[in-house]
Amino acid sequence: MKKSIKIFSVLFAFIAITAMTVGFTSCGDDDEPNGTVMYTMGFEEMSVTGTDLDFSDLSIIENAFKTALGVNNASFSINGKVNECDAKVKEACDKAVKALEGTAWKGYYVYVVTNVNTGSVVFTHTFSK
Repeated sequence: MKKSIKIFSVLFAFIAITAMTVGFTSCGDDDEPNGTVMYTMGFEEMSVTGTDLDFSDLSIIENAFKTALGVNNASFSINGKVNECDAKVKEACDKAVKALEGTAWKGYYVYVVTNVNTGSVVFTHTFSK
């Protein structure tokens, strides 16, 4: 009888550990499926001193981001896992900001890239005088 209880206890412990391991490993990012991750980018805020808005600053900033991201539109998509795509977008945005270093701006501009799938801001940067 004691031997049966001991075997049952070991078997129960094994089942419990196996169930917990399966539960924890199935929550990892590795299980995230590949898919299409949608993004939008654009100006969240802007202000210019004076009466005339000079669109050249806006065009320069937007073109730097489009070039760094390899896209033609303010809405774009990347195939892959969300966290990997977000990392690629952030890396490209950092390159755009670096390319724009030293530029004299005529106003104050906040540029934002948002992951449409998650609703989270992936990148934001402020350009100012």
